[in-house]
Amino acid sequence: MHGGGMSVRHIQTPLFLIILLALCWSATPPLGRIAGQEAIPSFTFVGTQALGGMIILLLICAARKKWPVVSLSTVPFYLISGLFGQALPQLIVYDAVQNIPIAVVGLILALTPLATMAVAAAFRVETLTLKRCVALLMGFCGTLFVLLPKTALPSVSALHWVVLCLAVPVFFAFSNVFSVKLRPSENDTIGNALGMMSVATVFLFTGSLIWGQLYLPAVSDPSHGDITLAAQAAIAGLAYVLYFRLLDRAGAVIMSSTAYVILLLTTLWGALFFNELPNGWVIAAIILITGALLLLQHRPVHLKS
Repeated sequence: MHGGGMSVRHIQTPLFLIILLALCWSATPPLGRIAGQEAIPSFTFVGTQALGGMIILLLICAARKKWPVVSLSTVPFYLISGLFGQALPQLIVYDAVQNIPIAVVGLILALTPLATMAVAAAFRVETLTLKRCVALLMGFCGTLFVLLPKTALPSVSALHWVVLCLAVPVFFAFSNVFSVKLRPSENDTIGNALGMMSVATVFLFTGSLIWGQLYLPAVSDPSHGDITLAAQAAIAGLAYVLYFRLLDRAGAVIMSSTAYVILLLTTLWGALFFNELPNGWVIAAIILITGALLLLQHRPVHLKS
């Protein structure tokens, strides 16, 4: 098709990239669970994930011969996005997946667009419409479906891990909003991403040294944990390639569709690999939050810079 229409190929390519990207991002919770079972420290696992993304971004910048600017105007952005948009939330996710079902972690991560909208509205960089208020209410109800019923979680002790994990979409939301306000004009998206991942990598590996969590894999005779670390680094790097490719070809609105696929995949991985079949409360929460995301999809959040 030509002219005003869209060809099947143009539709299929973003869809293929969305599925691949969702596969990469949804792999982190199950790989984190496996790494935890193999006694891989949290700082090492998350640091390896950040390192994989940083290496890929370094290679992209080297190929483009365009490097991120380091100045008084760019460093605050790197620090906020690196710590609150990457390192701290990923550390929480790693600990959470050791204690609560992977489907629940995926459900909480899917709240990020809703949390971003709420934070943007609170700081008056976005306005709340009726649809957005309904979406927020649906997301809130979906969260309560996990928190309140005694049968929604495998044990009462898992409740505080769910509450802690709820900090993750809030961290992402604050990072999204303030990163827009602080985004350096000297850099493009890839340059800013490299600055962010560099801060996250340095923070995480420094933390691993300070808190005695540095883990060095055995290259000659790798364990299951070592293989998991290598897989996570490779997947994180691939995810950045897919992310920017999708952003370039389809834009942020279509790319946000990955949230649905990630929610589905994390539920699937939990059931397939860890025998974590979601109960009725979790399924109801997934339906509510998916509906909330669909409402947002009709009018996505556009943060003002």
